[in-house]
Amino acid sequence: MLACATTGSEQSDVAVPADTKSCVMLVEVRVNGSRPLWFILDSGSTQMLIDIAVARDLDLNLETSATLQGVGGTANAARVVDPLSVVLKDHAVNGLKFYAVDLTDASRSLGRHVDGILGCEFFERFTVVMAFARSEVFLRPRY
Repeated sequence: MLACATTGSEQSDVAVPADTKSCVMLVEVRVNGSRPLWFILDSGSTQMLIDIAVARDLDLNLETSATLQGVGGTANAARVVDPLSVVLKDHAVNGLKFYAVDLTDASRSLGRHVDGILGCEFFERFTVVMAFARSEVFLRPRY
């Protein structure tokens, strides 16, 4: 079961600082209480991804092996991760299903380190407004 909760004061919209230098929207998150990590907000991604090296560093339980279909139909090796809690500023989303994959190529192509990707399941939980000019993301829980 997925749940969304605020971790701070109740408010309808939360502004989250973002890094937009690479022409993509990266936000700082904490996974299961981790150190700050940088995740891409990708409304076109059907999956939630965390870099395999980060998953191992955080000692996440990497369950069974899986194969994910990438852009152009390429097959990518992945590991299913136990459901995770992700916190962006004042909002926590619990029970998110992630896959651990090698995101080295994504980091290389953006010229900066990428720890993960927030995909479709995240966008199902929030109305998301990406304000590139302000380097901010505005989140509103959908319920």
